[in-house]
Amino acid sequence: MDAFVAGLMLALAAQAGSGDGPTREQLQFFERSIRPLLVNRCYECHSYRTSSPRSGLRLDTREGWQRGGRRGPAIVPGRPEESLLIQAVRGTHPKLRMPPSEPLTAEEIRLLTKWVAMGAPDPRSEHQDPEVRRVGDLRAARQYWAFQPLRRPTPPAISDSADLDGHDWCATPIDRFV
Repeated sequence: MDAFVAGLMLALAAQAGSGDGPTREQLQFFERSIRPLLVNRCYECHSYRTSSPRSGLRLDTREGWQRGGRRGPAIVPGRPEESLLIQAVRGTHPKLRMPPSEPLTAEEIRLLTKWVAMGAPDPRSEHQDPEVRRVGDLRAARQYWAFQPLRRPTPPAISDSADLDGHDWCATPIDRFV
Protein backbone atom coordinates (compact mmCIF):
# COMPACT_ATOMS: atom_id res chain seq x y z
CA MET A 1 0.00 0.00 0.00
CA ASP A 2 2.98 2.29 0.54
CA ALA A 3 3.72 2.24 -3.20
CA PHE A 4 0.16 3.31 -3.94
CA VAL A 5 0.32 6.23 -1.49
CA ALA A 6 3.72 7.30 -2.83
CA GLY A 7 2.44 7.24 -6.41
CA LEU A 8 -0.64 9.23 -5.49
CA MET A 9 1.44 11.81 -3.64
CA LEU A 10 3.79 12.19 -6.63
CA ALA A 11 0.83 12.70 -8.95
CA LEU A 12 -0.70 15.26 -6.60
CA ALA A 13 2.61 17.11 -6.24
CA ALA A 14 3.08 17.26 -10.01
CA GLN A 15 -0.41 18.63 -10.49
CA ALA A 16 -0.09 21.07 -7.60
CA GLY A 17 2.97 22.57 -9.26
CA SER A 18 1.04 23.26 -12.46
CA GLY A 19 -1.45 25.55 -10.66
CA ASP A 20 -4.41 24.29 -12.67
CA GLY A 21 -4.61 20.72 -11.39
CA PRO A 22 -7.64 19.14 -9.77
CA THR A 23 -8.79 20.24 -6.36
CA ARG A 24 -8.58 18.03 -3.30
CA GLU A 25 -12.35 17.52 -3.41
CA GLN A 26 -12.20 16.44 -7.06
CA LEU A 27 -9.47 13.91 -6.32
CA GLN A 28 -11.41 12.59 -3.34
CA PHE A 29 -14.46 12.20 -5.60
CA PHE A 30 -12.34 10.27 -8.08
CA GLU A 31 -10.85 7.99 -5.42
CA ARG A 32 -14.15 7.32 -3.62
CA SER A 33 -16.54 7.08 -6.57
CA ILE A 34 -14.80 6.77 -9.93
CA ARG A 35 -11.78 4.54 -9.35
CA PRO A 36 -13.86 1.79 -7.66
CA LEU A 37 -16.45 1.99 -10.44
CA LEU A 38 -13.80 1.68 -13.16
CA VAL A 39 -12.04 -1.17 -11.32
CA ASN A 40 -15.25 -3.15 -10.75
CA ARG A 41 -17.03 -2.50 -14.03
CA CYS A 42 -14.42 -1.64 -16.70
CA TYR A 43 -10.97 -3.03 -15.91
CA GLU A 44 -11.81 -6.58 -16.90
CA CYS A 45 -11.79 -5.55 -20.57
CA HIS A 46 -10.07 -2.13 -20.57
CA SER A 47 -6.94 -2.30 -18.39
CA TYR A 48 -3.54 -3.85 -17.74
CA ARG A 49 -5.40 -7.02 -16.71
CA THR A 50 -5.74 -7.99 -20.35
CA SER A 51 -2.93 -8.16 -22.88
CA SER A 52 -5.23 -6.77 -25.57
CA PRO A 53 -7.78 -4.25 -24.23
CA ARG A 54 -11.06 -4.22 -26.15
CA SER A 55 -11.14 -1.62 -28.94
CA GLY A 56 -7.63 -0.66 -27.83
CA LEU A 57 -9.08 1.38 -24.95
CA ARG A 58 -7.46 1.40 -21.53
CA LEU A 59 -9.26 3.01 -18.62
CA ASP A 60 -6.66 2.26 -15.94
CA THR A 61 -4.58 5.40 -16.60
CA ARG A 62 -5.28 9.02 -17.48
CA GLU A 63 -3.22 8.67 -20.66
CA GLY A 64 -5.23 5.59 -21.61
CA TRP A 65 -8.60 7.35 -21.79
CA GLN A 66 -7.01 10.50 -23.26
CA ARG A 67 -5.44 8.50 -26.08
CA GLY A 68 -8.57 6.41 -26.36
CA GLY A 69 -9.17 3.39 -28.51
CA ARG A 70 -9.97 2.81 -32.17
CA ARG A 71 -12.69 5.48 -32.10
CA GLY A 72 -10.51 8.13 -30.47
CA PRO A 73 -10.39 9.64 -26.97
CA ALA A 74 -12.94 8.10 -24.62
CA ILE A 75 -13.49 11.31 -22.65
CA VAL A 76 -13.70 14.97 -23.55
CA PRO A 77 -13.06 16.61 -20.16
CA GLY A 78 -15.83 19.01 -19.23
CA ARG A 79 -18.10 17.74 -22.03
CA PRO A 80 -19.98 14.59 -21.08
CA GLU A 81 -22.34 14.79 -24.07
CA GLU A 82 -19.34 14.60 -26.46
CA SER A 83 -17.54 11.85 -24.53
CA LEU A 84 -17.69 8.38 -26.10
CA LEU A 85 -17.53 6.79 -22.65
CA ILE A 86 -20.68 8.57 -21.48
CA GLN A 87 -22.48 7.87 -24.76
CA ALA A 88 -21.56 4.18 -24.47
CA VAL A 89 -22.71 3.75 -20.87
CA ARG A 90 -25.92 5.68 -21.50
CA GLY A 91 -26.61 3.65 -24.64
CA THR A 92 -27.00 6.79 -26.78
CA HIS A 93 -24.14 5.99 -29.18
CA PRO A 94 -25.39 4.19 -32.30
CA LYS A 95 -22.68 1.50 -32.15
CA LEU A 96 -21.43 1.42 -28.56
CA ARG A 97 -23.09 -0.16 -25.53
CA MET A 98 -20.93 -0.57 -22.46
CA PRO A 99 -20.57 -2.66 -20.53
CA PRO A 100 -21.96 -5.27 -22.90
CA SER A 101 -23.13 -7.80 -20.31
CA GLU A 102 -24.71 -5.81 -17.50
CA PRO A 103 -25.49 -2.09 -18.01
CA LEU A 104 -24.39 0.41 -15.40
CA THR A 105 -26.95 1.59 -12.91
CA ALA A 106 -28.41 5.09 -13.18
CA GLU A 107 -26.29 6.11 -10.17
CA GLU A 108 -23.08 4.81 -11.77
CA ILE A 109 -23.86 6.71 -14.97
CA ARG A 110 -24.60 9.85 -12.93
CA LEU A 111 -21.23 9.55 -11.15
CA LEU A 112 -19.31 9.10 -14.41
CA THR A 113 -21.16 12.02 -16.00
CA LYS A 114 -20.41 14.24 -13.01
CA TRP A 115 -16.73 13.25 -13.16
CA VAL A 116 -16.44 14.07 -16.86
CA ALA A 117 -18.36 17.34 -16.38
CA MET A 118 -15.89 18.44 -13.67
CA GLY A 119 -13.03 17.92 -16.12
CA ALA A 120 -12.26 14.23 -15.42
CA PRO A 121 -9.66 14.79 -12.67
CA ASP A 122 -7.48 11.70 -12.59
CA PRO A 123 -4.26 11.28 -10.56
CA ARG A 124 -3.32 7.99 -12.25
CA SER A 125 -0.42 7.91 -14.66
CA GLU A 126 0.83 5.45 -17.23
CA HIS A 127 4.32 6.14 -15.94
CA GLN A 128 3.61 4.83 -12.45
CA ASP A 129 5.20 1.64 -11.34
CA PRO A 130 2.90 -1.28 -12.35
CA GLU A 131 2.80 -2.26 -8.65
CA VAL A 132 1.21 1.13 -7.86
CA ARG A 133 -1.51 0.49 -10.44
CA ARG A 134 -2.04 -3.06 -9.11
CA VAL A 135 -2.50 -1.80 -5.56
CA GLY A 136 -5.12 0.58 -6.95
CA ASP A 137 -7.11 -2.55 -7.72
CA LEU A 138 -9.59 -2.73 -4.85
CA ARG A 139 -10.19 -6.44 -5.23
CA ALA A 140 -6.49 -7.19 -4.84
CA ALA A 141 -6.13 -4.68 -1.99
CA ARG A 142 -8.92 -6.34 -0.02
CA GLN A 143 -6.87 -9.55 0.03
CA TYR A 144 -3.87 -7.85 1.65
CA TRP A 145 -3.19 -9.34 5.10
CA ALA A 146 -3.47 -6.01 6.95
CA PHE A 147 -7.06 -5.58 5.78
CA GLN A 148 -8.26 -8.98 6.92
CA PRO A 149 -10.58 -9.07 9.93
CA LEU A 150 -9.03 -9.94 13.25
CA ARG A 151 -9.59 -13.45 14.50
CA ARG A 152 -8.40 -15.43 17.47
CA PRO A 153 -5.99 -18.09 16.20
CA THR A 154 -5.84 -21.57 17.62
CA PRO A 155 -2.36 -22.20 19.03
CA PRO A 156 -0.65 -25.17 17.39
CA ALA A 157 -0.48 -28.46 19.20
CA ILE A 158 2.95 -29.36 20.50
CA SER A 159 4.31 -32.78 21.27
CA ASP A 160 6.49 -31.88 24.23
CA SER A 161 6.11 -28.77 26.35
CA ALA A 162 8.77 -29.74 28.88
CA ASP A 163 12.29 -28.33 28.68
CA LEU A 164 15.43 -30.37 29.42
CA ASP A 165 14.89 -30.04 33.18
CA GLY A 166 11.33 -31.34 32.91
CA HIS A 167 9.72 -27.94 33.51
CA ASP A 168 6.75 -26.85 31.42
CA TRP A 169 8.08 -24.05 29.19
CA CYS A 170 4.64 -23.13 27.82
CA ALA A 171 3.63 -20.45 30.31
CA THR A 172 1.01 -18.92 27.99
CA PRO A 173 -0.74 -20.08 24.81
CA ILE A 174 1.45 -17.76 22.74
CA ASP A 175 4.50 -19.82 23.72
CA ARG A 176 3.14 -22.66 21.60
CA PHE A 177 3.80 -20.58 18.47
CA VAL A 178 7.54 -20.46 19.25
